[in-house]
Amino acid sequence: MACSPELQKKALPDFVDVADELALMFDDLYALSPQLYRAKLLPKEVLNYLDELDELFDKMSAESSFWNFDSMRHDKEWTKTRLLAKQILACLEIEWNPNIVPVITSTQWIK
Repeated sequence: MACSPELQKKALPDFVDVADELALMFDDLYALSPQLYRAKLLPKEVLNYLDELDELFDKMSAESSFWNFDSMRHDKEWTKTRLLAKQILACLEIEWNPNIVPVITSTQWIK
């Protein structure tokens, strides 16, 4: 979520809607965040950022204009999602290279 829309698109299969898929993947993982926090595997600061990201996606869900690749590239809401993702990575002390296409191994897509 932290990388550019272009790299996000490259990380996903050609047949998926990139914006929708990112939000769905986030939602699947976000559902686990309270359990991870209670197990002391997730700092409170990260949980707060995840909550903020979830609220942002909820707000965006009300507007169909946010759910396309052009919007991902230009709208301030999508820019904020990337900023929040970067803050989460920093809190978790996860280093990442913004120029490398992320590898997603946790999902299998079916066309």
